[in-house]
Amino acid sequence: MKDLETTWSHLTARKLAAIRDQNNMTNAEIAKRIGVTPAYIGAVLGRQKKGTEENFLKIGMFLGIPEKTIRDMMHASLLEAMEQEYGIDIAFALKTKFKLTDKGVRDVMQFLNDLTKEDN
Repeated sequence: MKDLETTWSHLTARKLAAIRDQNNMTNAEIAKRIGVTPAYIGAVLGRQKKGTEENFLKIGMFLGIPEKTIRDMMHASLLEAMEQEYGIDIAFALKTKFKLTDKGVRDVMQFLNDLTKEDN
Protein backbone atom coordinates (compact mmCIF):
# COMPACT_ATOMS: atom_id res chain seq x y z
CA MET A 1 0.00 0.00 0.00
CA LYS A 2 1.29 3.44 -0.91
CA ASP A 3 0.95 6.37 1.42
CA LEU A 4 -1.95 8.78 1.07
CA GLU A 5 0.18 11.65 -0.25
CA THR A 6 1.68 9.49 -3.00
CA THR A 7 -1.73 8.20 -4.06
CA TRP A 8 -3.15 11.75 -4.09
CA SER A 9 -0.19 12.97 -6.14
CA HIS A 10 -0.53 10.15 -8.67
CA LEU A 11 -4.27 10.66 -9.10
CA THR A 12 -3.86 14.42 -9.60
CA ALA A 13 -0.93 13.89 -11.99
CA ARG A 14 -2.91 11.41 -14.07
CA LYS A 15 -5.71 13.96 -14.54
CA LEU A 16 -3.30 16.77 -15.49
CA ALA A 17 -1.37 14.46 -17.85
CA ALA A 18 -4.61 13.65 -19.68
CA ILE A 19 -5.34 17.37 -20.11
CA ARG A 20 -1.75 17.98 -21.27
CA ASP A 21 -2.17 15.25 -23.88
CA GLN A 22 -5.54 16.60 -25.04
CA ASN A 23 -3.93 20.01 -25.57
CA ASN A 24 -0.94 18.51 -27.42
CA MET A 25 1.50 20.17 -25.00
CA THR A 26 4.98 18.94 -24.25
CA ASN A 27 6.70 18.60 -20.89
CA ALA A 28 9.33 21.06 -22.15
CA GLU A 29 6.70 23.75 -22.84
CA ILE A 30 5.21 23.35 -19.37
CA ALA A 31 8.61 23.23 -17.65
CA LYS A 32 9.85 26.37 -19.34
CA ARG A 33 6.73 28.27 -18.33
CA ILE A 34 6.70 27.27 -14.66
CA GLY A 35 10.46 27.25 -14.07
CA VAL A 36 11.31 23.59 -13.57
CA THR A 37 13.08 21.01 -15.72
CA PRO A 38 11.27 18.95 -18.37
CA ALA A 39 12.51 15.85 -16.53
CA TYR A 40 10.68 16.99 -13.39
CA ILE A 41 7.42 17.50 -15.32
CA GLY A 42 7.87 14.11 -16.97
CA ALA A 43 8.52 12.42 -13.63
CA VAL A 44 5.56 14.08 -11.89
CA LEU A 45 3.03 13.60 -14.70
CA GLY A 46 4.43 10.14 -15.36
CA ARG A 47 3.89 9.36 -11.67
CA GLN A 48 7.51 8.42 -10.89
CA LYS A 49 7.82 11.39 -8.51
CA LYS A 50 5.38 13.07 -6.11
CA GLY A 51 4.14 16.47 -7.18
CA THR A 52 3.36 19.37 -4.89
CA GLU A 53 0.15 21.36 -4.66
CA GLU A 54 2.04 24.46 -5.80
CA ASN A 55 3.41 22.78 -8.92
CA PHE A 56 0.08 21.13 -9.73
CA LEU A 57 -1.49 24.60 -9.60
CA LYS A 58 1.20 26.04 -11.88
CA ILE A 59 0.93 23.15 -14.36
CA GLY A 60 -2.87 23.32 -14.42
CA MET A 61 -2.97 27.08 -14.85
CA PHE A 62 -0.49 26.84 -17.72
CA LEU A 63 -2.81 24.28 -19.30
CA GLY A 64 -5.60 26.87 -19.08
CA ILE A 65 -7.49 25.40 -16.14
CA PRO A 66 -8.95 27.92 -13.66
CA GLU A 67 -7.42 27.75 -10.16
CA LYS A 68 -10.72 26.78 -8.53
CA THR A 69 -11.11 23.87 -10.94
CA ILE A 70 -7.58 22.68 -10.18
CA ARG A 71 -8.24 22.88 -6.44
CA ASP A 72 -11.51 20.96 -6.90
CA MET A 73 -9.57 18.37 -8.92
CA MET A 74 -7.01 18.03 -6.12
CA HIS A 75 -9.78 17.69 -3.51
CA ALA A 76 -11.47 15.01 -5.61
CA SER A 77 -8.12 13.22 -5.90
CA LEU A 78 -7.72 13.38 -2.12
CA LEU A 79 -11.14 11.77 -1.62
CA GLU A 80 -10.25 9.06 -4.16
CA ALA A 81 -6.89 8.50 -2.46
CA MET A 82 -8.56 8.14 0.96
CA GLU A 83 -10.96 5.62 -0.48
CA GLN A 84 -8.14 3.65 -2.13
CA GLU A 85 -5.80 3.74 0.86
CA TYR A 86 -8.28 3.31 3.69
CA GLY A 87 -11.35 1.83 2.02
CA ILE A 88 -13.61 4.70 3.05
CA ASP A 89 -15.63 7.05 0.95
CA ILE A 90 -15.49 10.31 2.89
CA ALA A 91 -17.91 12.11 0.58
CA PHE A 92 -20.45 9.30 0.89
CA ALA A 93 -20.12 9.29 4.67
CA LEU A 94 -20.55 13.06 4.89
CA LYS A 95 -23.59 12.93 2.60
CA THR A 96 -25.34 10.03 4.34
CA LYS A 97 -24.43 10.40 8.01
CA PHE A 98 -24.47 14.19 8.13
CA LYS A 99 -26.89 14.82 5.22
CA LEU A 100 -24.50 17.25 3.51
CA THR A 101 -25.01 18.45 -0.04
CA ASP A 102 -22.20 18.34 -2.62
CA LYS A 103 -21.44 21.96 -1.72
CA GLY A 104 -21.33 21.02 1.96
CA VAL A 105 -18.85 18.23 1.23
CA ARG A 106 -16.67 20.67 -0.75
CA ASP A 107 -16.84 23.15 2.13
CA VAL A 108 -15.71 20.49 4.62
CA MET A 109 -12.85 19.47 2.34
CA GLN A 110 -11.85 23.12 1.91
CA PHE A 111 -11.89 23.55 5.68
CA LEU A 112 -9.65 20.48 6.10
CA ASN A 113 -7.35 21.79 3.38
CA ASP A 114 -7.12 25.17 5.13
CA LEU A 115 -6.30 23.46 8.44
CA THR A 116 -3.52 21.52 6.74
CA LYS A 117 -2.07 24.73 5.32
CA GLU A 118 -2.12 26.36 8.77
CA ASP A 119 -0.12 23.43 10.18
CA ASN A 120 2.60 23.92 7.57
